[in-house]
Amino acid sequence: MIKSLRWRFIAIAMLSLFATFTVLFTAINVGNHVISTSRADAAIKILYENDGEFPLPGTSSNKTFGGFLSGFRITPETAFEVRYFVVYLTADYVVTRVNMDHIAAYDRLNIVSCVSDIVNSHRMSGYTGQYRFGVFLSDTGERTIVVIDCFSQLQSMTALLRLSILVAFSCLIIVFILLTLLSKRVVRPIEENIERQKRFVTDASHELKTPLTIISANTDILEYSIGENEWIESTKAQISRLDSITKSLIELASGSETIDRSKTSPFCLSDLVKDVAYSFSSIILSQGKTFEDAITPDIDISGMSESIFRLVSILMDNAVKYCDDGGRIRVALSARYKGAYLTFQNTCKGVDPASVSNFFDRFYRADPSRNQEKEGYGIGLSVARSIVDQHGGKISAEYINGEILFSVFLPFKI
Repeated sequence: MIKSLRWRFIAIAMLSLFATFTVLFTAINVGNHVISTSRADAAIKILYENDGEFPLPGTSSNKTFGGFLSGFRITPETAFEVRYFVVYLTADYVVTRVNMDHIAAYDRLNIVSCVSDIVNSHRMSGYTGQYRFGVFLSDTGERTIVVIDCFSQLQSMTALLRLSILVAFSCLIIVFILLTLLSKRVVRPIEENIERQKRFVTDASHELKTPLTIISANTDILEYSIGENEWIESTKAQISRLDSITKSLIELASGSETIDRSKTSPFCLSDLVKDVAYSFSSIILSQGKTFEDAITPDIDISGMSESIFRLVSILMDNAVKYCDDGGRIRVALSARYKGAYLTFQNTCKGVDPASVSNFFDRFYRADPSRNQEKEGYGIGLSVARSIVDQHGGKISAEYINGEILFSVFLPFKI
């Protein structure tokens, strides 16, 4: 359990860190893309408003175009740094003028092809390859298309994206190594606390067995001396009850321990389930209840047969105990891909579906007022879950259409 808790802690921490990095680096890269695009759009607008030329620095050098984060500031070098061309078209898309003095990579033929792609896209702004364009429509229907080269900006964005991924991946590896090394210290207090609880429960249970044995012996002597009476019978019943509780507590305390694989062996689960189920059949029929089974033969698993016998007995006893008068009990066993699937189903009216999740809690009784005449101490299902956990399986409870269904999955091999 401690090992599982430790890896669960590592998994949660890594998922949290991964989610944080994902949000952080997504925000950085998306923000960088938005800022770069906004700066390019600001430059395009300046060129449009100034007839394809940047304003002189002396008149606009102190002015920032665009927003607070994406502002585009003109400097004396701006006209030489930004590569662009401007195309003027009539309302009928006839080119009237081309300003290509600030572009070297495009000749007139390339510019015509680029403008044709922009016009056919029916967009007012966007990217075409490494170029950002803006289309401006005048009141007379004439169009001005400004296209600037954004290769450097796009290259920087790509470099930042790669660097972000590399940094995030490296940080995740480093944190994973640190968590793996340091998580033992984190769970050590929990492990020590659980060990102390287990030791206390085991020691207390063993200490209780001695006085219970003496009380039982004294009760037998008293019964032999004065004969049977209701008080002695009541005392013997309570002694038996306390003895059963102490055994269950010891079983719970040891149940959280990992199974020694040397003590496991293969056995036929089908025969075990059939034997346990049919041992209850006489009790079921005597109470006027119906018993059904669908047990697939020859299903073998590896584990501790004594523990699995205890598991099946607990679930079978629970089904019989809480089945409605004249109700139905059904036991089924089948083979799945990697293990055996075992179910216990019984009719039981009046169960609150919200209480199903608490069935496996220790000393839990779903309805004390309703079940006070039923024998049991609310420990059996906790023991059952402990046995299933020991064998690397899963157990669950459901309440469907007036029936309680316990489902158990046991792997073929631990």
